[in-house]
Amino acid sequence: MGGVLTCVSAAVVDGLWVLDEEKLHVCVRGNGSAFRSRTDETRYRAHDERDDVVLHWDDQAWSTSGGYELSRVAYLRHLVSCQSRRGVVATLDSALHRGMLSDRDLGELRGSVPAVHRSIIDLVDGRAESGVESAARLGFLAAGLPFEVQVVVAEGLRVDFVIDGVIVVEVDGSEFHSGHEVFVADRKRDAFLNALGYRVLHFTYAMVLFDWATVLSTIIIVLRRERAVRAGLSPLPPFRR
Repeated sequence: MGGVLTCVSAAVVDGLWVLDEEKLHVCVRGNGSAFRSRTDETRYRAHDERDDVVLHWDDQAWSTSGGYELSRVAYLRHLVSCQSRRGVVATLDSALHRGMLSDRDLGELRGSVPAVHRSIIDLVDGRAESGVESAARLGFLAAGLPFEVQVVVAEGLRVDFVIDGVIVVEVDGSEFHSGHEVFVADRKRDAFLNALGYRVLHFTYAMVLFDWATVLSTIIIVLRRERAVRAGLSPLPPFRR
């Protein structure tokens, strides 16, 4: 394409978590209109013939790239203006958590993006250990749920979220299943948490990202029952034999 990687494509190469990497994102000069063919470097074609590429026209970023690569703040600036709120927060959370973006960098980034996007950057929290945790946190905020992030509930035991002080929510950081030993360790962990008085809920990567309505409705139902117990009410229908 005659440009340099940017946005989510640069973030993937940099080792950051991204939500959507289906298309190639390329930064080109501001006056770019014809671009190299994928198969023939001597041939040029118009951008609208490449539906698998997203172009970011940016003279300032291009001039500082040397034609090879953009700075982290530069490609993240493109990402903030290009991706969904959930995708932006997940990637920036990942950068902060891994120590690849400092508070100073985040401030520089916030000052360089259009004002309409700055409120998104204010949602960034480097405690998230995976993009799916970032997505869940945004969902809890939008629903107005009272929650805490990365809570130490006992010595050496930390959980992803605690809602209303009593519901532990754990989310899978990957779309793939873990081995048998991890499964057994998780069940022991759950048993211990229940013994401490917590209600433990697990949600998969796919549920958080693609079936949030089920996740949220489950949590709300459990939360209502827990509050009914606290109030001395019966939260469950009579047991049927």
